[in-house]
Amino acid sequence: MAGLRHPALGAAALGLSLLLGAPRAQADAPQCQALTSAADRAATALLSRVEADGRFRYREDAQGQPLPGYNLVRHAGALYALAAHPPSLGEPALQRATTFLAASLRPVPDWPGSSALWSDAEGHSQRAKLGASGLALAAFAALAAAGEPAPPLPDLQALGRFIVQMQDDDGRFHMRYVQGVGALRRHSLYYPGEAALGLYRLAALDGDARWVLAADRALRVLAEQRARERRWPPDHWALIAAAEPLAPQWQAGAREALVTALLAEADGQGALTGDGRSTPTATRLEGLLAALSSPLAAVSRQQASDAVAPALRFLLGLQRPEGTLPAGGAGAMAGEHRIDYTQHALSAFLEALRQGRCLRS
Repeated sequence: MAGLRHPALGAAALGLSLLLGAPRAQADAPQCQALTSAADRAATALLSRVEADGRFRYREDAQGQPLPGYNLVRHAGALYALAAHPPSLGEPALQRATTFLAASLRPVPDWPGSSALWSDAEGHSQRAKLGASGLALAAFAALAAAGEPAPPLPDLQALGRFIVQMQDDDGRFHMRYVQGVGALRRHSLYYPGEAALGLYRLAALDGDARWVLAADRALRVLAEQRARERRWPPDHWALIAAAEPLAPQWQAGAREALVTALLAEADGQGALTGDGRSTPTATRLEGLLAALSSPLAAVSRQQASDAVAPALRFLLGLQRPEGTLPAGGAGAMAGEHRIDYTQHALSAFLEALRQGRCLRS
């Protein structure tokens, strides 16, 4: 793979800022200063867990002792969140984590011109996950647009070609590729949305319509299949992808149905699931905020908006002083930490700040 560099691509090309009117913060919304502090501490906690080789200290017990395991999708997710946090840009730890992820990007022998993110870090060097490639592409594109070291554009385009090759003509994705076997169809709730997000972010960098067409097909088939089956899961990544500036208007009712799914388990006290765990609330909050940044029917908009402030307060209440969020809930793992627990909260905090869903003193 080519070495890392600063691509000469303007930050404006990514088009992350949506043209929204500033929403009126609810009376029970957190103070913007508190939310900014929480985001800064969460980002610092993630950066402090980047080891010398660029790998995150991925999972810890309640006493902070490392636990086994690794997941490149969550590594990519942490980069994706940190790329949206301006104070983290330029940090050596962020650059180390980027270099580590980029080292897993290698050609796909059967598909000339394509590269995938191979799961070496997880001990599966012959396997490539759709979600890892999609979310890595989104993270790399965000870093490139911000002027941060990232794989050069031809490498990102090769990653985009892999994702497109993983898609059927009808828009459905295969979820894994195994060297010597090929693409495999295994269900994943989140991988299609992550892949679509990566393709939209790549298109914003290079202006190539083929990435947009593939992402559009992916979101369309998701909405059509779920409408046909009358089964809408809490898919926050699809909502995040559909909120991208290059994404088309979704079919009527798709966003509203996903908002209903995201709120289906809310406990009425701020947690968006009844078990009190931090990450399901954070991911659902990300999805609600994405829906609120897009066209949405009035009733669903009100329901989503009403849930934001209590969910933010719930997450702020769980955050530890040094910035991490534990698993939460009442199980034996309640005190454990994994990088995605903090990453999803960071992404939710940053988007709530961007939308102005907090009180200014």
